[in-house]
Amino acid sequence: MAALPAGVQYALSSESSYKENKELVFVKLTDSALKAIEDFIRNNRKINIIRNQVISLTQKLINDIYVKHRRAKKNKGIDPN
Repeated sequence: MAALPAGVQYALSSESSYKENKELVFVKLTDSALKAIEDFIRNNRKINIIRNQVISLTQKLINDIYVKHRRAKKNKGIDPN
């Protein structure tokens, strides 16, 4: 089970951006609850990485198509603007 080491002092702090409608609560998790949270975070991170890669690839493809289109117009003697 994940635990905070004994004999260490811990403190709570808040930043100026801390929202009044939020509370900090310390809880003790079972091993299965901790594993479920870790799995969720890990899978969510993978989804975000895939989503970012797709967005990046899409932007690159759009840029490549635009550049090829401008070159084709230029080669035909058409003002690419």
